[in-house]
Amino acid sequence: MARFVLLPKRVVVGFVVLLLAGGVALTACGGWTATKDGARQAAGKVTVVSAPYQQEVKAPRDSFFVDYSLEREINRSRQLELLREIASGTATDEATRKRAQERLMVLSERAEKEARLEGILRAKGFKDAAVAIGEQSVTVIVPGRVPPEETTTIAALVYHTVGVPQEQVVILGHE
Repeated sequence: MARFVLLPKRVVVGFVVLLLAGGVALTACGGWTATKDGARQAAGKVTVVSAPYQQEVKAPRDSFFVDYSLEREINRSRQLELLREIASGTATDEATRKRAQERLMVLSERAEKEARLEGILRAKGFKDAAVAIGEQSVTVIVPGRVPPEETTTIAALVYHTVGVPQEQVVILGHE
């Protein structure tokens, strides 16, 4: 009979954060590649050798969107953990417990909306996107300069996806 060990939430969250941080660090550095003699070298321009052909792959230089997503998830995980502790604490009064539970719901809904909107923006042809939903506004960051017609398209997508009026949408191009 197999026995399963349940780990505390902090341990699980810690492992997830470490895995994400390692992935971001590897991506930000451009990764590592093995040379013919078995040594490892940092990848700026990686040559992938695979018989019978050879292909060059350019490693990504700009890790802004990866870094932003990782930082946002780490901060959100900390907030969620704190709110869960407050909501489940035996010394927490009922009003505080209720506020913590409401805040948990708001943060969960925001995370879902941000992910959905980022996916829609990628589907519309943006190479990458970062979305931050605030109390009164939504900020959208996309790569490169954003021409006026794309600004209108993005604002309309935000409105139709999350219901925030176009005048409360901030659109930034990251270069």
